[in-house]
Amino acid sequence: MEPMFQKGFHLFKRIAIPRTLLARQQTTSSESNLTQTQNVINLVNNVIEKNEVGRLFAVVQVCGKQYKVTDNDVIVVSGYWPPDIGDQIRLEKVLLLGSSNFTLLGRPLLPLNQASVKATVIEKALTHTMVRFCYQKRKQTKTINFLRVPLTHLRINSIELLGKVNELGPIDGNVDRVF
Repeated sequence: MEPMFQKGFHLFKRIAIPRTLLARQQTTSSESNLTQTQNVINLVNNVIEKNEVGRLFAVVQVCGKQYKVTDNDVIVVSGYWPPDIGDQIRLEKVLLLGSSNFTLLGRPLLPLNQASVKATVIEKALTHTMVRFCYQKRKQTKTINFLRVPLTHLRINSIELLGKVNELGPIDGNVDRVF
């Protein structure tokens, strides 16, 4: 019996497949993948053109944390954040945007001219008082610290899909994504 792992074979999930057969499958699949991708892009662009997107949701990144949001949601951002009460802001770090028909994934972010998530700061508050008690035995040391973390409440006003998929226009706004 010949050994299965000789020069002309490739180990693929513990099954020996001849390299020539594997190469043939990859070339035909890449061509079919390209046509499938173009068909899906055309379908999504048709849905956007007819304005049948329905209710949109988005995954945004704010202060290093990710939030899944829809219209009129309220999210609580923990930690210090500079916007004041009543400020209208645009959340520019959109990682994902979707509806019941399709989902657009960013790599890692969607382009600025693809999606827009607008929010309003409705409240700035502090958390309840947390007690941090440190005690070291046999050292006669005790420390008591009180901690209150600032919170910012955001109301999501709107989530909009600005353009078609795979058709990038000029980028408006600041390229540095602050919020």
